[in-house]
Amino acid sequence: MAQQGPPPPPTDFQALMDAWDSPEEDAQIAAQAADAVLAAEARFAELARTIGQWRAFHATAHVDARMFVPQEVHAVSWLADRPDPPVAVSWQPQAVYTSCNGRAAVTTGGWHHPADGVGYFTTVWQQSHSDGWRWVVDHGDRLQTARPTPAEVTRRAASCANFLARSTAARHLYSSMTRRTWFSDDSSLVVEWQVGAMGERELWVRMWNGTDYVEVIHDVVGASDR
Repeated sequence: MAQQGPPPPPTDFQALMDAWDSPEEDAQIAAQAADAVLAAEARFAELARTIGQWRAFHATAHVDARMFVPQEVHAVSWLADRPDPPVAVSWQPQAVYTSCNGRAAVTTGGWHHPADGVGYFTTVWQQSHSDGWRWVVDHGDRLQTARPTPAEVTRRAASCANFLARSTAARHLYSSMTRRTWFSDDSSLVVEWQVGAMGERELWVRMWNGTDYVEVIHDVVGASDR
């Protein structure tokens, strides 16, 4: 996936439409998007149990999806014809962050495997009219101790306020970045990552809060021994 910049600046009509959005409509879009992404996660996990781990990853990946093994790879190519492990990893999202327009999201949570122990994951999702929800970036790491499981999945949505300011801030952010970057199509979610020579990796997720981008996820993965 080529480094993706923010979408073009909005037209006056787009800015006007954004101004017409009500908080109630924004909240409804966010709730529906969170429900849809969590349902996609559940289907993904069920596929892993029924058809095999890597086949499930392949079946749900965006055509330009990226994953880390530990270096960044084009997921569809890496997953093609890859043998599935005897037992698939199981996972459960613990938080979901949705874009303002409800067409992109990031989930993060915990995973478990009988042989590999426990860990965490962070997955970036994107919706298309033809293919539904597809993951575009996926990464994670092992942990010594599992993350605490919340009683309910945490849900947060990017603000839809100040559309023109968001576009300007996104372009400024993009122009100053030296890392790999992905923007949602409304620029309200930004994902950055970098991978070192030994497989060490960091991933950041930022969300528009109406006036600025705030960090909501920062994952750090140590050097790989593979």
